[in-house]
Amino acid sequence: MAEGAEKKKRAHKKSNAGQKTKKKDKKKKEIGKVAKHNPKANTFSGGTKSVQKRVLYTLEKQMKKDRAPKFDKNPDIPPPFIVVVHGPPGCGKSTLIQSLVKHYAKQRLIEMRGPVTLVSGRQRRVTIVECPQEMGAMLDLAKIADLALLMIDASYGFELETFEFINILQVHGFPRVIGILTHLDAFTDSKQLRKVKKTMKHRFWTEIYEGSKLFYLSGLQYGRYHRVEMQNLARFIAVQKTPILSWRQAHPYMLALRWEDQTDPTAAESSARKLDLYGYVYGGRMREGSEVHLAGVGDFNIASIKQLPDPCPPPVETETERRKAAEQKKPGQDDKKQKKNALRTLAERHRVVYAPGSDIGSITVDSDAMYIYVPEQKEGFTAREGEEQNPNGKELPEAVRMVRALQNSDSALDTAAAARPSLRLIGNSRVQLPDKGPETTGPRRRRPVPPGGGPAALRGEEPDEDDNLSKAGAEDADDDDQEGSEEDSDNEGEEEEEMDDDNSDEDSAEAHKKGVAEKARRRFSQAPRLEDIVYGTGSGSGGSTGSREPVKSGKSSAGGISGVKVALKPTDHATVDLFDDDEEDGGGELTALKPKGRKDSKQLLGNLGDLDGTDSARMSALPGEGTKWDAERIEGLKGRKFITGGWSSAEEDDEDEGEGGVVEKKPKAKEEGEEGAEGEEAELAKASSGLPEGSKVGAFLEGFSDSMPIASFVRIRLEGVPAACVAEMKRERPVIVGGLLPGESRLGMMQVRVKRHRWHPKLLKSNDALLLSVGWRRFQTVPQYALEDRAEKRMRFLKYTIEHAHCTMTTWCPMVPPNSGVMAFRSWNKVAHFRVCATGVVLESAPNFEVKKKLKLVGEPYKIFKNTAFVRNMFNSDLEVNKYMHAKIQTVSGIRGEIKKAEGTKGQFRATFEDRILMSDLVVCKCWINVEPKKFYHPVVDVTDWRPARLIGELRAVKGVPVPNNKDSNYGKQLVRAERRFNKLHVPKSLEASLPYNARNKYKGKKKKSELQQKTAIVSSERDRSVNSLLQRLYTVKKEKAKVRAEAGERRKKQKAVQDKFLQDKRDAHSLETRKKRYIKEGQQETRKRKAMMMD
Repeated sequence: MAEGAEKKKRAHKKSNAGQKTKKKDKKKKEIGKVAKHNPKANTFSGGTKSVQKRVLYTLEKQMKKDRAPKFDKNPDIPPPFIVVVHGPPGCGKSTLIQSLVKHYAKQRLIEMRGPVTLVSGRQRRVTIVECPQEMGAMLDLAKIADLALLMIDASYGFELETFEFINILQVHGFPRVIGILTHLDAFTDSKQLRKVKKTMKHRFWTEIYEGSKLFYLSGLQYGRYHRVEMQNLARFIAVQKTPILSWRQAHPYMLALRWEDQTDPTAAESSARKLDLYGYVYGGRMREGSEVHLAGVGDFNIASIKQLPDPCPPPVETETERRKAAEQKKPGQDDKKQKKNALRTLAERHRVVYAPGSDIGSITVDSDAMYIYVPEQKEGFTAREGEEQNPNGKELPEAVRMVRALQNSDSALDTAAAARPSLRLIGNSRVQLPDKGPETTGPRRRRPVPPGGGPAALRGEEPDEDDNLSKAGAEDADDDDQEGSEEDSDNEGEEEEEMDDDNSDEDSAEAHKKGVAEKARRRFSQAPRLEDIVYGTGSGSGGSTGSREPVKSGKSSAGGISGVKVALKPTDHATVDLFDDDEEDGGGELTALKPKGRKDSKQLLGNLGDLDGTDSARMSALPGEGTKWDAERIEGLKGRKFITGGWSSAEEDDEDEGEGGVVEKKPKAKEEGEEGAEGEEAELAKASSGLPEGSKVGAFLEGFSDSMPIASFVRIRLEGVPAACVAEMKRERPVIVGGLLPGESRLGMMQVRVKRHRWHPKLLKSNDALLLSVGWRRFQTVPQYALEDRAEKRMRFLKYTIEHAHCTMTTWCPMVPPNSGVMAFRSWNKVAHFRVCATGVVLESAPNFEVKKKLKLVGEPYKIFKNTAFVRNMFNSDLEVNKYMHAKIQTVSGIRGEIKKAEGTKGQFRATFEDRILMSDLVVCKCWINVEPKKFYHPVVDVTDWRPARLIGELRAVKGVPVPNNKDSNYGKQLVRAERRFNKLHVPKSLEASLPYNARNKYKGKKKKSELQQKTAIVSSERDRSVNSLLQRLYTVKKEKAKVRAEAGERRKKQKAVQDKFLQDKRDAHSLETRKKRYIKEGQQETRKRKAMMMD
């Protein structure tokens, strides 16, 4: 090869075989394929057991997602939405309610006493209740609340009452909760305000759930919260849905908006009372005779229940609005859209408020009367109290003088009435029969108007031929005379009896009977047909010739037994009284037209329990005609008796109704005014009285009127209510009527899974009295705690509850369904700590449960043979030994044995063991005995004199009994061992001298002072004390300077160490580099030497 030519490098030889080559070729082939196309990628691996586990896991996961379907039982127009406002005193609850009432109803709520029901939407009403601070009221309202507004004073923070109420809500279904922060105007610093808002929001989220709504109310304006803030809060309230809770869906209940004591005034004060409760039905149907629980009072059977006109009806579309919507409806348009366009906003006539116990607007209701406040500037005709006839020497206007003269002309009217008994001032008024009974003097009374009455002109009746009033005069009378009178239909039987007595005793009445015969015949011909009442498709009554003309009704009922028609014969008419005048004393201002001293004076005030309309202050000045079945009354009856009936138009609701004076309820009305059949129930009975026995329609109506549907406004009468409970009932305290299912009044054993609340300071002890809230009830009982021993399938008795864990509580109380919430309290009095001591859920109820307690019988051997021993001090007699024969025993060391036979009569026995035992061994027999829970049930009654059973600790403190100290009960305490003291190690001096210096004893103990030195007192003079003080201060200054110098020296040392380290690192790096170069140079020199010496 020539010199200078470059050497050719060897080419790389590519391998064509081997595992590496195969992998590369395979990878190149799979580049174009779809990734993750393995058919076995999603199959089970691990065999059949793995398949079973995965399938089981998937099914369990799916099962956890499944939820039982919940159905809302409320009708299309539900009952009022219950909103409970809770908070500590002074946080703004009343102000919030007044602001909400002002927003919804545009009225001013002056004083709130009891629930307030108002219209908040087209098909939505709201009942606002202020929650008192009493624990009983908090428990009752938490069980029925649909929405809870928690008021929180931001300037103070959360209080115990708020957390207690949240826990109560969680146990009893946990409805919707909205928090409201008030008193935010107390913060002047915006940064501090933001910090407080954030802190309280996260604390509120911890208790409710993360993201729960918390409102902020900035301050007050004109005594109320800001309008925009109330509008936002009202929007949130409007979108809240009624919680579907199993307990409320299964039990009917009612929040009493008003209550009255209807007991005979002549009865003794301590006698049982008759209580009337008014409110809406929730949860389910209520029936007469069903058992209910009055919270804080006891269990009662419903003596009577009656549906009344709704005092706060929801707004409905008018006929005109529906007609316009029907005309604007396009082909294929949904009916819901049509209905939605019919009524968009609430008019002023729709904003109805029903607050019978509150002072709202100008109406105030108390237990005896209703008062209407009229400003003095609007009083013109009636003389004020103490007012002179000619004030300041000025003549009164002629109109005022004429009205006041008529007000004082009772004697003249009495004379005119006596001279002409058939005098009639208003058309369609009744002929007054002379009464020769003795006249009695007394104050004039106003007769209350029954709901849903009206003049004859509105019912389409023909006036009498001898009417002397003009059409304008009849229209003026409409303000005082309402439609019909329920009393006419309520007491027809009594009127007929009185009429017969009058006919037999008074012959002078024959002329008047002939005069009104035509009127009686016409009234008989006007009896309604059942078809008209139920379906509204038949003919109505009208005219005096017995002809039937069609009555225009609103809308016929779509449900029920359509297609069935029942015709009434003339002889099938219900009995109608000829002389309805006898049932009423004169009404209004014209009472003097009728002589006083009637037998039926009990009808003076009528049925005061029916004064539940929207305008309950309306009064009737004159007794009207008998009840007529016009279109309005038929629609009202259908609406109360049938689910799909009663769709009356809003035009009828807009009719102006007359207003009367103030109703003063007299004791006489309470005594006898509620007797007999009442209202529409009697009208329905009259209408169906002509049906043949066993008729399908009659049976249908009778069964359907047995219960009251949800959302109906009813009056419930309870009899036998204790007088002490009624005497202490207050408007501010809520009254809850809860329905009971069959079997819930029977006492029995109930097992509850409970856990002590983490904030309660003490453990709960068995057989210590507790206050429980279960279902509708509040009672006191003596619980017993146990723990389920899963290995042995038994319930083991526990002396105390377990720390931070669940246990089972067995107690004697009325049975309730499983999964019902339970709350336990030691006391309801206000204390410094958390009052809720335990929460739980009902597991099951049964007549009895077995709870066992472990018992160890201990004996000692006194004779020992090989595997046999004789034991004593375990039993007291041979009878006990015979009962435990062949029982298993065991020594403390673990040697097992068996009881064989009794020896003697003092409890000794012979036993065999698996090995020889010692005399020092203790023989133990483990037993289980039944522990019976105490049957103690003490209902809580909301009266001042009610006293709960005291706790064991309280009884010991009162009696001065110390806590018993039983050695056998100290099983939980550890043995305290005495601390051992060891002598100091003494090292001889000779040995210490030979030890290394580091191992020698450098520190010697302090010399002990002699007793004389210890007892000798050192008394210093003033100079010595000042010198010592100065030296101590100087020494302190010296120590401080030394400390400062030491710290400065330490800092310098650290800085010096850092600098030294930096320099040393540079030196090391330089030294390393130098050594490297030197080693390389020495290596090169060594190589050259070896070449020179031709060693390589």
